[in-house]
Amino acid sequence: MAAASVRGFFQRAGTSIKEYFQRMGNDYATVARETATGCKEKPLKAATVFTGLGFLTYAYHTNPTELEMMDYYCEKRQQLVLVPSSEHNPATRFFRLRQIREYHADLREWEHEKAVAAAEEAAKKKKWLAKDEMRYLMQVVNIPFEEGVKQFGVADLYKED
Repeated sequence: MAAASVRGFFQRAGTSIKEYFQRMGNDYATVARETATGCKEKPLKAATVFTGLGFLTYAYHTNPTELEMMDYYCEKRQQLVLVPSSEHNPATRFFRLRQIREYHADLREWEHEKAVAAAEEAAKKKKWLAKDEMRYLMQVVNIPFEEGVKQFGVADLYKED
């Protein structure tokens, strides 16, 4: 009994899958026929659409990756080094100077950020050391913490940032 129901399930599933693909093939064939008649009725529109699609396909396939583009620029830069500077195009020289200036600006910005981070770290260490000194002093003098903070006037030192 169970084998018959399983067989029936696969027969129905096989039939429905076959019908699905037949309907899908019929739909695509209908679309292709209608597209062909539309191209015959409006050839200018069809040519424009197909030209645009062809251009987009060409642009997609010939678009270099970022790595390929950087390799290309490196090759051209090395070729440019071989040419005497008196022969360089002034626009090229301006472009190269601008690249150098931007590179150095990036370096200066990075160095500034590094210096600011180092100064912030030094300020944190100084504050930690001052806190430790105050705690040690309060222990030596044998003053409770809250009372010592009030007497020494260092409440701002123990505020959380």
